[in-house]
Amino acid sequence: MSPLYKKGGHNPHNPITMFRAHYLYFTKTEITSYRDLERKLKEPQNQSYRNFISVAGSQRIPSHNSMSDFRTKVGVERFYQILFHIIAQASKLDGFLNPVISAVDSRPLFANVGGPKRKRCNCDDKENCSCEKTFTDPDAAVGTMRNKTNMNKYFVGYRKHTIVCHSKQGPIPLISIILPANVHDVNVLLPLLEKLKQVENLKLEYLAADLGYFDEDINVEALAEHDVIVSTDIKKNTKLPEDMNKDLQFVCPQGHPLVWDGFDRKTLDVWFKGDENLCQSCLYNFTCDKYFHKNYLENPLINSPVPHGSKLHKELKKFRKQVDSTLP
Repeated sequence: MSPLYKKGGHNPHNPITMFRAHYLYFTKTEITSYRDLERKLKEPQNQSYRNFISVAGSQRIPSHNSMSDFRTKVGVERFYQILFHIIAQASKLDGFLNPVISAVDSRPLFANVGGPKRKRCNCDDKENCSCEKTFTDPDAAVGTMRNKTNMNKYFVGYRKHTIVCHSKQGPIPLISIILPANVHDVNVLLPLLEKLKQVENLKLEYLAADLGYFDEDINVEALAEHDVIVSTDIKKNTKLPEDMNKDLQFVCPQGHPLVWDGFDRKTLDVWFKGDENLCQSCLYNFTCDKYFHKNYLENPLINSPVPHGSKLHKELKKFRKQVDSTLP
């Protein structure tokens, strides 16, 4: 029996049930509190939720008090230990996880706040001091909506940043972090990768991301410190080099699109070769060595280790769109 719940304790549920209840709480954005989760678990239409936390029909649903008590006793780091142990077990299943392809994305979490109408300063005269008023949730912040169609431009709350791995069962969340909505995406990428180092035998290779996560220094450090290649799109207003066409493909001196031939992680050179079909009809076929390279550090956005238009880039882009449409 878990030391968290010894004989005579008030919680009858095993730690696995409680952990899964919390996993459900943190992954379903429509669940706003432990009280709300308890209420939803009791609703007949949410049998799948009860199946997930392993509560049979006659068993009692965990109360909101017991879930709050469990979270307090377990603590953040122990939650990570449990989660990472589960991921490590999943990685041992033959062909289940595909860490070669992963993605990072974020979701807005709206805070249930009033205000701003309260000052939290230490001034004696709070009525007349110049200190700003805060929301009833002091950790919430104003953020910008990414998709503003039929939405307000701004919201108050948090953003949940998640790294997701490809699998046979669809996108699998590996780790999430919730931060105030005004924390920029680029400041979250490296801490997430650093935390994932604790997962035994898990090695991410390519991480698809939107341009909110792009920063030259951070993306270079992700490769240098974590051996993870971050793949993004190119901004529409980016000035392209002369040897890149409108389809974002590098071309040879004769203007023929080149074929990606790999990335050297030691020299950080991205290699290309000529297209055999185009080379055969080229006047310079016998004088051209047909191999070209670009160094990643010279322009990390343009000289991506996963060139735009390559087969791998298309797969990463497709997976990121899948994550964007399915991530809770």
